[in-house]
Amino acid sequence: MALCDPPAGPTLSIDQTKINNRTNALFTVADLSNANGMKRAACIAFVVLFGLPVPVKSGPLEDGQAAYDRRDYTTAWELWRPLAEEGQDSAQGYLGYMYETGKGVPRDDEEAVEWYRKAAEQGNAPALFPVSANGTI
Repeated sequence: MALCDPPAGPTLSIDQTKINNRTNALFTVADLSNANGMKRAACIAFVVLFGLPVPVKSGPLEDGQAAYDRRDYTTAWELWRPLAEEGQDSAQGYLGYMYETGKGVPRDDEEAVEWYRKAAEQGNAPALFPVSANGTI
């Protein structure tokens, strides 16, 4: 039986339901007058809770990632640079990668290592993976 199929068996009858004890408000529950209505309501609740898009928090870091993903490296760098200078470890790691690969900026291994080290100092240890033991890429 599918989730929204009508049930077989007895029906449940609800005429009125007392909802709020503080105000003693009474509501007529016409749609839930039988088990089929209750199942329909459950289906609607499921769709409302799980079927609607959820807003995602977006900020300069996420906007920079979106720009980078669409290969707009200049915009990504412009969004990430202020964050990196303020000590944001992910932005520092991203700038290190941009300088390492030359995407949006001239390739500069020394600059890449500097940003990778700053990111690692902020707790982003994976930022040091591209850096060798002697401090080069």
